[in-house]
Amino acid sequence: MTVRMSHYVAPLLIAGYVAWLLFSLWTHSSDFTADRHGPAVTVAPKWSSKKAVIILIAAAGAIGVVAEVLVSATEEAVKVLGLSEFFVGLILIPIIGNAAENSSAIVMAMRNRMDLALSIAIGSSIQVALLIAPLLVLLGMAFRQPMDLAFTTMEVASIALAVLVTSSVIRDAETNWLEGALLLLAYSVLGVAFFFF
Repeated sequence: MTVRMSHYVAPLLIAGYVAWLLFSLWTHSSDFTADRHGPAVTVAPKWSSKKAVIILIAAAGAIGVVAEVLVSATEEAVKVLGLSEFFVGLILIPIIGNAAENSSAIVMAMRNRMDLALSIAIGSSIQVALLIAPLLVLLGMAFRQPMDLAFTTMEVASIALAVLVTSSVIRDAETNWLEGALLLLAYSVLGVAFFFF
């Protein structure tokens, strides 16, 4: 029943992601590109569209290979270290898998571009919640590997906590070292909770 319901919910979530893209890239793009650090400088692209697409496809293929190596290495590490697959899947893999986005967000924060740093971090979360997870459900249906969007009480509570903490941090569009420390503390608390879950 849950799997079947997930098959109907997944396309709705993907539609939500498409709506978010339309909102952020077209209808309200000025809200997302507002630069408070002076006028925007337009730079001519160094690559042609064809070259950029080819490099993007090659990079996606390389990421697929690296992900496969990571998963096989992780399976062995889970056995050796005695970690639960739940902890590895919710804490370690996201840190490793989002290393590029996390480092970009950190660099932007160090340059005092908190608007961009938060956009990177929140955009990544939106992409996973509204595109990647539902897409995996639909691919599971296509490959006859049932997947659903059912979450445990602990997972729902952690998502609610993450949304609450994030909204309180971005509410005033400013941040400081204490808010950053509290974000890391909240993530660490969730990590400990899922380690023992």
